[in-house]
Amino acid sequence: MLVYQEDGAKACEAFLKGAQLLNDPPFKSAIQAFVNAIPFTKEKGKFTRPEADILQKLCLAFFEDIALPKEEEAPVVARDVSFVAQMVATEDEEDGSDDTDEED
Repeated sequence: MLVYQEDGAKACEAFLKGAQLLNDPPFKSAIQAFVNAIPFTKEKGKFTRPEADILQKLCLAFFEDIALPKEEEAPVVARDVSFVAQMVATEDEEDGSDDTDEED
């Protein structure tokens, strides 16, 4: 993954061929395990985990028989900010009432 990320597909291919990993069943099993373990979730069109992007590119380029998971958009989390807004407003009110500019 590092070779692919930093040096590109050609350098990665040369590395995989030189190390005889392109058709190595244990190596392919390890790649499949990585693919299964890392979430392939996208947010705003980009993978939330950079490893997912690199693995996808690596598999599409060299390991077409590796099953890639379906890409999913990250769930939208509804946030109730009313409590936070209320706390900030309360703090502002308290700060404002304690500020007395009395000059002696």
